[in-house]
Amino acid sequence: MAKADVLAIVTNLSNGQANPTLISQFYDDVVRDLGRDAWLTDAIATSVAAGQSLVQLPDTTITPQMQIFNGTQLGELNLQKAIWLYGQAWTTASGIPLDVVYEAETRKSFRLLPAPSANGTLTTITSEYRADVPNYLQWPIALLVFEIEFSRESDHKNAALAKVAGDLGRLMLAMLV
Repeated sequence: MAKADVLAIVTNLSNGQANPTLISQFYDDVVRDLGRDAWLTDAIATSVAAGQSLVQLPDTTITPQMQIFNGTQLGELNLQKAIWLYGQAWTTASGIPLDVVYEAETRKSFRLLPAPSANGTLTTITSEYRADVPNYLQWPIALLVFEIEFSRESDHKNAALAKVAGDLGRLMLAMLV
């Protein structure tokens, strides 16, 4: 379902009182929150050449969930453990990848450790931001956006209605699990 369709639901529920600019931002916030909770996931298959250790994920990635190299799930290391396990030359170690080390706080790039000594396939499971969400999420998202819109200071603020809408949206998400 397109973002515009969900925003139309919010506009109709609010009887035209919802601020179009703000509900668009609220939609983005709700979808990012759902992505962090792994509601919106994707599997990205990447061919990795021998010696290639750095992997960059798409900008739509919110949180990487797991990496699989040639059928083996990789562990996650912080920089301190990588140096402890692989020594000072941890960036040049070569072999069969067993671990990943994330490069930045955004977690959108990581290194395979050790770097693969042969070509292989890396599959990364990620949660992601999507402008178009599956149809079964349109009403929960619309209700959560409605909750935010009617909770903010405005001429149409209605805390009780906002709470009911938010509770219903979260209930619908819980029923999908």
